[in-house]
Amino acid sequence: MSVVLEWSEIDKVIFFGYGTVWYSTLTILLHPMTLLKCRQQVWNRASASSGTQRWQHAPTLAQTWHSVVRQSPHGVFGLFRGVGIIVSLAIPARLLYIGVLEWNDVEDHQVDAVASRNRIVATSVAGGLAGGVAAVAAQILVVPMDVISQRQMVDPEPQTVRNIVSEIRRTEGWRGLYRGFGLSIANGLPAGIVWWSTYSGCQHWIQGLPVVTKQDDGMSPTTSKVVTQIGSGITAGLVAATVTQPIDVVKTRLQVDHNRQHSYGKVAHTLYRSAGLRGFYRGLGPRAGYLALWGTCLSSLYELLRYVSRIE
Repeated sequence: MSVVLEWSEIDKVIFFGYGTVWYSTLTILLHPMTLLKCRQQVWNRASASSGTQRWQHAPTLAQTWHSVVRQSPHGVFGLFRGVGIIVSLAIPARLLYIGVLEWNDVEDHQVDAVASRNRIVATSVAGGLAGGVAAVAAQILVVPMDVISQRQMVDPEPQTVRNIVSEIRRTEGWRGLYRGFGLSIANGLPAGIVWWSTYSGCQHWIQGLPVVTKQDDGMSPTTSKVVTQIGSGITAGLVAATVTQPIDVVKTRLQVDHNRQHSYGKVAHTLYRSAGLRGFYRGLGPRAGYLALWGTCLSSLYELLRYVSRIE
């Protein structure tokens, strides 16, 4: 499965067909993390407009989980509110992401000519550029999906997609579906660059460790590969989430706010007055976990997907 395949050697029908099924399943399984992250980020946003200097702390992840399950008439299935629109739009968005990533991909054999001491840097830069371009392209579909699904996740009463879209059209026009587009780019671009750069760099660093490279008493090739992917994925998720979390919090709060007069600066100022700098890192735990799991699974499935889609 480690054979290098060119884009022209891949059956596109199989590639995107299998990709749709695999990434739909992964999206559904990880959706509760997205909902918990969103709930924590927008918690108590209504009371933040008061003029008092009141520092508020969001509930813990366990408290948020318990609150969602307890309040939902469907119990644990309440953790999947908004998953329908996400599956409908996130899958083509992810396929667009993969397609652009593949188109911009700089294969490992193109980096082989680089001096050994510079290979980690070269691979990180190549992975970062490809990931960044792919992330920006995907925002065309991701932003409307975020606006609709996040309102479904946080509104007290369950809302249908049709009702939310109708309300947005009535109050803001179609432009309202792209609310926070600038912040989405500002969030998606560095997140994609940081994740893929960190992931690519960590892979080469881990693969160079003595315990991994030893042939006799070291790890088996399979174990080495698993450790490399998991370690790189977790590290990339933590770094990407930490770096971009403040932007993601402001973006989420802006997109679920029904007051169309609020700007990025107003939302950020209100959040700071109500919760301080700590408020900009609400939902960091579930978001870091999501990015780590999604990215690790994505990279593994991506390699497998290319392999099974090869033209014989």
